Amino acid sequence: MNVKKELGLKIKRLRQKEGLTQEQFAEKLNIAARTLAGIEIGESFVSAQTIENILKYTGISLEDFFYFKPSKAH
Repeated sequence: MNVKKELGLKIKRLRQKEGLTQEQFAEKLNIAARTLAGIEIGESFVSAQTIENILKYTGISLEDFFYFKPSKAH
């Protein structure tokens, strides 16, 4: 499991669920759109402050944010 990519995908899904562009969501999170883009594709790691902002904005719990369905072994 690539943690940065998994978290990035989760953040992208949360953003899309809110119906926001990267620019709009980045503004809500008080980060640059370029930073959010890097997080969503797994190039950058999300900071603790940004995680807190995501939780506040989306209403998702910390447990749900870090929950990942077990992947099937290949």
